[in-house]
Amino acid sequence: LVGLTLLPEPMPVGSHLQAHYLRQQQALPADVQTWLLLAAAEPSGDPAYVAAAAAVLGIDVDAGDLAEARNLVRTHERIAFRHPLVRSAIYGGATGGQRRRVHNALAAVTRRAADVDRRAWHLASGCIGPDEDVADVLEQAAERARERGGYSARASLLARAVELTHDGPRRVGRTLAAAEAAMIAGRAVQTLALLDTLELTGLDEMNRGRALMIRASTQGFTGEPGAMATIPAICAAASDAFAATAPELARDALVVAFERSFGAEWMMTGTTVTELAERARRIASPDRSCIDDLVLLALAALAIAPFPAALPDILTAIEALRANDLPADELLRFAWVSVALTTAVWDDEARTTILDRAIDIARQAGAVQALDALLFIQSVCETVLGQLDSAGGHLIELRQVRDTLGMSPAQQEMFRNIEYVAWLGDHGARDALLGSIETSRHAAMALGLGGAETLGRTALMLVHLSDGNDEAAYQIARHNRDLNFLQIGIRVLPDLVETAARSGRLEEAQVALQELRDVAGGSGTHWGLGVLEKSAALCAADDDAETHYQAAIVHLSRCRARADLARSHLLYGEWLRRRKRRKQARIQLRAALEHFQDMGAMGFAGRARRELAATGEPASASQHAAEYSWGETSLTPQEAAVARLAADGATNAEIAATLSLSPHTVDYHLRKVFRKLGISSRRDLRGSFGHRAMNG
Repeated sequence: LVGLTLLPEPMPVGSHLQAHYLRQQQALPADVQTWLLLAAAEPSGDPAYVAAAAAVLGIDVDAGDLAEARNLVRTHERIAFRHPLVRSAIYGGATGGQRRRVHNALAAVTRRAADVDRRAWHLASGCIGPDEDVADVLEQAAERARERGGYSARASLLARAVELTHDGPRRVGRTLAAAEAAMIAGRAVQTLALLDTLELTGLDEMNRGRALMIRASTQGFTGEPGAMATIPAICAAASDAFAATAPELARDALVVAFERSFGAEWMMTGTTVTELAERARRIASPDRSCIDDLVLLALAALAIAPFPAALPDILTAIEALRANDLPADELLRFAWVSVALTTAVWDDEARTTILDRAIDIARQAGAVQALDALLFIQSVCETVLGQLDSAGGHLIELRQVRDTLGMSPAQQEMFRNIEYVAWLGDHGARDALLGSIETSRHAAMALGLGGAETLGRTALMLVHLSDGNDEAAYQIARHNRDLNFLQIGIRVLPDLVETAARSGRLEEAQVALQELRDVAGGSGTHWGLGVLEKSAALCAADDDAETHYQAAIVHLSRCRARADLARSHLLYGEWLRRRKRRKQARIQLRAALEHFQDMGAMGFAGRARRELAATGEPASASQHAAEYSWGETSLTPQEAAVARLAADGATNAEIAATLSLSPHTVDYHLRKVFRKLGISSRRDLRGSFGHRAMNG
């Protein structure tokens, strides 16, 4: 409607209907039939253009009157067919020669400045073979479409220009430009069809690199099995193609290769992170003259260097990425890979700052695909920190973005923050929760998204940890560490220390602790030092453990890592209870329970309540602690989670998708919330719940 898509030709119609309407047309005089074909070929229905084109063809000026008398068209300010299928039947039933004739006539009379692109299309539709002049006109029209953001129209215009271009360099250039436009417009099938007309081995290095990067950007939208696993290797090949003649493009392609490796992770085919790192060291300038060099060298160091040696490069890159004067387009380019660097050094503040700024830039620029990726990444990062309200808000916006992109519910199911579901999921319905996790893991593996499968495995580990099943949780932590994929192998170290120590593998826990000490001790952030102290407490002798637990709580209270803070209180309380220090244990366990409940972490809240009960905590107190207090009203964690999302404006379907509940269950919880709070609408909920949540 705003000129972003070009639909100049009628849509096809079934043969039965086409025959029916053609019989009506063919009963009319030849001039009237031609006039109807002119009207069908002119997408605007402009009577002046149709009349002028009719004059060019020598058609009687009154030819349209009989068509209107037969109720095939109505003519007022515009010519409108009685039904769109009538137009489709007339246009589709004409021969190619007849259509070319009327399009040429329309091109001859379409002269208004505002209709220059329409004239270009008529000229193209009037051609029977290659015509370089018309192809040039289409290319100019495509450039105008690009300037107004009409990439779908640009793709259509350029694709037709390709058909009108003789074989040779110009045809290759137009094919790549058309494929790029179709890619940006989200037309994956058209993009790949255009690329498939090119023979890669026959292209020069620059064009081969362009073709590979276009394919890499489109591959993930094909839905083909394992599609995502191949993208890093395609980008790496593009980097190699660019290396000799366009080193800046080679660096950019390699950054994208690293970026896509985070999705493919252990399922990546055709290359490895080590190979990407070796390429980075070859093409990055040793004088670190641009931010590309800083980021690539940091990623390479993280991938293949011992961490103490890698740390200076990583910290330098992070400092450059969070600089206030970093241009917006540069920040968008590196926002995704910044997550690996900031997570590796446990720098939650830098990670949040970079991602929040990138999300704001993507929103303002209307960069919808970038916004989709960034919202998902930030929701995962906020989940890891235990900032589940913030994560839920990002997921609600993410669903709206994916609806805008046209992703079906099934496609959205494949790209889920399943770790968030594990934190919030109702462990009373444990089978449903585990089933949801397994569904996400299988969907991820089908597409070659090893990173999403790892996320699902981590979600399963959280369920086991909240159940107190240290052995099952250890097996997953050990597996994730053995993968040793960039920041993933570092992030899991505290879980490996905890599960190894609590399952009787103290020597293994000590090894993981030393690895964590090299990382967290070097970075010096409160988050890193907090998880290090918590891990040290688990491995320490009885006389030393308490000091480490207390130090962990101090550090984690000074950052946003609420999940680790709550787990530190929980582990400290359990340690105190096992030493018969029940009164002190209750203080820590109540603190843990309060954090878990406020987060909405139902499984871990259940573990804290069980530990409280083991200290002799009265059942009534434990039950009261299982609820959220809103004045004199209490909500269960599940009710509170549903109410929070509803207060933020989420629909029942969005809440159901976010929390892995059925819409019926969401409706049931909302009715209970309304009844408990004495309200009757979502508007009341936003005022009542939102205000109380901020002050609760």
